[in-house]
Amino acid sequence: MPKPRKTQSRDVRKRILIICEGEKTEPLYFTGIKNDIRASALNIQISKRPKNSALQLVEEAIELKEIAKSENNEYDSIWIVIDKDSYSKFEETVSMAESNGINIAFSSISFEIWYLLHFKFTSKPWSKYSDIEKELLKYIPDYYKSNSDMYEKLKDKTSTAITNAKKLREHHKSDLES
Repeated sequence: MPKPRKTQSRDVRKRILIICEGEKTEPLYFTGIKNDIRASALNIQISKRPKNSALQLVEEAIELKEIAKSENNEYDSIWIVIDKDSYSKFEETVSMAESNGINIAFSSISFEIWYLLHFKFTSKPWSKYSDIEKELLKYIPDYYKSNSDMYEKLKDKTSTAITNAKKLREHHKSDLES
């Protein structure tokens, strides 16, 4: 009796949708990740449709989620990336995102705080982008906002950034819950 054939199975690539508030900095960074992991089991799609508010980004994410579902090609994870500055509908945005299974990655003032966390922990209450940029230039002297290779410059320090981001989140936990 012949031996049963072994069938090879491949892991299905996970689909991740990332919708960014920013038009350059964030999409360029996530495109760097996408290009770096192209051969991996992830399929990252970055939406570049211009929207004006975080709430509109959540609405777009819901729309794209429904389209993907109707095409039987659902996302494994959906993220919107926003700055939490003086945005007045933040709680409504978070609530709508949570109730629709959409994750939010947010930074205070600007995405560049994520870059800075690759080099050091800071819980300083930054009041404007130019202050963060000035600090970031100490670590990346050739930094400019639409730099397309930021992911490459930072990727070997990502574990430090993650540790610092977790510490920062814990530091501001009570702010996030109120």
